[in-house]
Amino acid sequence: MTRNFRVPRAWFDWLTLGRSIAIIALVVGVYAWYAWSTYRHGGKDAMTGVVMLGPVVALVVAAPLIAFVFEYVGWVEERTWAPWQGIYHAFDDHQIRVTEARDLLWFSSADVHAVLGLSPRPGRLKALCVSECRIDEELGVVLSNAGLVALFGRSTDRKTIRLIAWAERDVARPWRNRRADVKVAYAMRSLQDASKSSAASIVDRT
Repeated sequence: MTRNFRVPRAWFDWLTLGRSIAIIALVVGVYAWYAWSTYRHGGKDAMTGVVMLGPVVALVVAAPLIAFVFEYVGWVEERTWAPWQGIYHAFDDHQIRVTEARDLLWFSSADVHAVLGLSPRPGRLKALCVSECRIDEELGVVLSNAGLVALFGRSTDRKTIRLIAWAERDVARPWRNRRADVKVAYAMRSLQDASKSSAASIVDRT
């Protein structure tokens, strides 16, 4: 029965960019020096050993190169998806990032304005109260449902009206229902634990 050999992930974690470059430079440098020295002192006939060492050198150089490629691809992927880490919902095939804070849902102002094809107006945003607009560390300016209504509630644009209704019906309301279910389940468990503790204490007294 044969077993497939797999390179441990720790090897690639150890091979950082700096170490990879150092290893490649050292191996290639030593091999080039050895090949030149062999050719200089032994001529073409002595180059057989150098040629045979070629695959070994290529294998040693390949490991740091593979590690570098993995690190670069991971970095590119992380940078590409970094703005979309967390919760987001689709509206008309556009992603709107959402975060939870202060027992409310908050929608990314930049995403909402981009979907509506509008530019944010700092003056109007500053006029909103703290329960309608705030600054999030990751998303920047965010708006609650009340903030969406306060900012766009008077608009007659159909898309804007649909977005406000969507934010409440499809995002905020299900979120509140899930939170309520969790609170009810937690309260029921607390009551059950309390009743078990009371029953145990009564048994101990008897």
